[in-house]
Amino acid sequence: MTRRDVRELASLMDRERRLLLSGDLAALARLVPEKTRLAAALPSAGVDRETVEALSRSAHRNARLLAAALSGIQSAQLRLSAARDTPPNLETYDRGGRRQTLGGAGIRHDHKA
Repeated sequence: MTRRDVRELASLMDRERRLLLSGDLAALARLVPEKTRLAAALPSAGVDRETVEALSRSAHRNARLLAAALSGIQSAQLRLSAARDTPPNLETYDRGGRRQTLGGAGIRHDHKA
């Protein structure tokens, strides 16, 4: 691995961060082969400690962003599944003005602060 490859890996990790922040997962997937190739060659690069630490910080930052993106996707899947699998409710009022619910158990929407 050359110094140019190290710079290319750092640049690729910055692009990865921007793609994670923008939510462009398709473009993110296209970076994997090049990132894998460059990362595999890193141990033989003979780079200084400062460079390795900077790359490590970038990798950890991107890993946290990726975990957050995955968590968001899983949360959305659960909500969509609940919406699809739960019969809709109909809320109405009886003659006495009391609210009554007709239909299934309904969807509970949890709001996070």
